[in-house]
Formats: sequence, structure tokens, C-alpha cells
Amino acid sequence: MFIQTQPTPNPLSLMFYARKSVMEVGSIDFPNAHSAMNSPFAKVIFRIDGITRIFFRPDFVTVMKSDDSSWELLKPEIFAAIMDFYSSGQPLFLGGKGKGRVCVGEGEERGLRWEGRGRGCVR
Repeated sequence: MFIQTQPTPNPLSLMFYARKSVMEVGSIDFPNAHSAMNSPFAKVIFRIDGITRIFFRPDFVTVMKSDDSSWELLKPEIFAAIMDFYSSGQPLFLGGKGKGRVCVGEGEERGLRWEGRGRGCVR
């Protein structure tokens, strides 16, 4: 599997393109490991030391690292996590969630709701 990276305006973030769909539509932000409990893919990435935030879009994953982590050390582990996820056949979300648009709540704790319609949906 060929995975490309693309820088973002934030040097602590990097986009990973695997040329495979991440999710059908929408986007979801995992501001911490606790928020990723329903996503096997996000949980695996958060197990990598130095990862602070993950963002899924239909065609890429953005990963944010801590200030004291190095992309040169993190990238091979992230590549492996992406390849392992796609080869595992696991769903992106447990319980069939995440098939519609992914909606996020307001505020610092940002609770996650999976709905087909509704206010606050991130497109």
C-alpha cells in the first residue's frame, strides 16, 4: 500500500493519504485517546507515543503530534498502523456507527453523536 503525506500549516500536524477511503462522508475529530474508544483505527494510532490528536476525513487522516516528538520517528509507526487497519478488515467505528454523517457536540468535551441528520454535523 502506498501512503503519501502532506504537510499542513501547523508543523505539529501531518496529513496521511492511503489512496483508500477512510470514511464515506463527513469528518470526525478525536481530540484525545478517550474520545477514540469507539474507533479501532483511531485507538491504534493513539497508542503511538507522541500522538495528541487525530482527524478523519473521507480521503485522509490528519495526525497531530506533541512538540517533543519527531515526524521521522512517528511516520513509520503511523504508516504501519494505517496498513494494519486496512488489511485487518475492522470497521472504522464499532457497532456500525459512523455510516452517516458524524456529528460533534459543542464545547471542550465534544461528545460524539452518530446521526443521519441534525444540527452541528461536520461535513
